[in-house]
Amino acid sequence: MSGYKKKAYLLILFLFSLLSVFWMLSAENGFGYDDTTWMFRVSNSSFRDLFHFFPDSVYLDRPVGAVFLKLMYSAFGLDYCRHHVVLVIIHLINVLLTFLVSYEIFACKYEDTDKCFRGRLSENPRAVMLTE
Repeated sequence: MSGYKKKAYLLILFLFSLLSVFWMLSAENGFGYDDTTWMFRVSNSSFRDLFHFFPDSVYLDRPVGAVFLKLMYSAFGLDYCRHHVVLVIIHLINVLLTFLVSYEIFACKYEDTDKCFRGRLSENPRAVMLTE
């Protein structure tokens, strides 16, 4: 792929991403799907009621997520825009972490093999046997 096409694709991807974020934060958007169920649940429950070690239901049984939403509800109330901004930031951090881990794993395709994941494993003969 030529440098021009690659830059054009990256620009289109960036613009689409930017447009998606602006749409998400617009006044026409709000809580949707199971967000309303979660907001109702966290607004009418205490932290102790939300967090439990063993599952107590088949659906809506995400105690860490429920506690996180309770914290966001305590901080922002029902302001969906702030909720979405926090969740977008968390997703961007996850994207960055996924990229960094993927780069470490697949770096040997594009760089010197001494820096790649398999190159590090090959120093230990037992690790090589486990990966083959």
